[in-house]
Amino acid sequence: MQTVDQMFSRADAEADMKSIELSEIELSVAINAEGSFSLVGLGAKVADTRTVLLRFKRKS
Repeated sequence: MQTVDQMFSRADAEADMKSIELSEIELSVAINAEGSFSLVGLGAKVADTRTVLLRFKRKS
């Protein structure tokens, strides 16, 4: 959760966007039978893997 919070803050600081803002981040996380997890597309194995969608939204 802290990493996602840092991603929002860093995106704001580095992008310096004038007319739009990042309001939501969506991550797909794969969890295998041994309990290990990884971001989908970054080394997730297909066998015995379940995917969880995590959606983070800015506080209003």
